[in-house]
Amino acid sequence: MDMRWRSHDAYVADREVQRVRVQRYLEVVRALGVSRPRLLDFGSGIGAFVRAARDEGWDAVGVERSTSAIERARGEHSVDLNADLSAVGTDFDVITMWDVIEHLRDPRGTVEALRAHLRPGGWVVVETGNWESWGRLLAADAWALYLFDHQYYFSPSSLEEILSRAGLLDFRIVGGQRSTPPTSPQAASGPEFDTWRSFQSAVALWPEHASIDIMLATARNP
Repeated sequence: MDMRWRSHDAYVADREVQRVRVQRYLEVVRALGVSRPRLLDFGSGIGAFVRAARDEGWDAVGVERSTSAIERARGEHSVDLNADLSAVGTDFDVITMWDVIEHLRDPRGTVEALRAHLRPGGWVVVETGNWESWGRLLAADAWALYLFDHQYYFSPSSLEEILSRAGLLDFRIVGGQRSTPPTSPQAASGPEFDTWRSFQSAVALWPEHASIDIMLATARNP
C-alpha cells in the first residue's frame, strides 16, 4: 500500500476531499447510536478519520501497514498509527474499514481477527465498491475500481457472506453512493441510450443492487 499513500492524486492529497469524506464517515458511526464510542479504524491511511473521530470526542485508534502513510499521519494530523493489531487492545465499540476490504488477500480471516477486538454487540462498518452495479456493467474492463491493488470485488450478497462467515450478524446496507441514468429512454439517444440500456440490464440481473455504486454496510458482533 506504500505506493498508494505516496501518490499525489486527490484521494490522498486534497484536504477538502478528505474533510468531506471523513464527515460522511462520522455521520455513519453516529447513526449507530453508540455514545462516545471506543473506535478502531483498520487501514487508516494517513489518519484523517482517526483525527476527526478524536476531535469528535471519541476514543479512536488506527492501524495502518504502510510506513509512508504512518509518517504522513504523524506529520499532517498529529496521529500515531499502529502497524498491527497486537498493539491496540480489545473491547472496541466500533471497527471501521473504509475502502479497505477489497485490498485484503484474506478478507474473512482479517474480519475474524478484527472481531476478536470487538466487544459483544459491537459494530463493524465496511465501505467498498459494488460489483453488481450498473456502472460496473457499463464500464466493463474500464471500471474505475479495477485497480492493481484490489484483490477482491464484492456484491452486497457476497459481502454479507464474508461477514457472516466471520461470525457477524445483522448485515445491512446503510448507505453509500447511488446513481441512476441521467435520462429516460424516450429522451435518450446515442451514448445516453446505451447508458440507459446498461442500467436496465443491471436492474434485470440485480434488482436490489444495481443503483448502488459504493456500499456502506454494517454488521454486529453477537
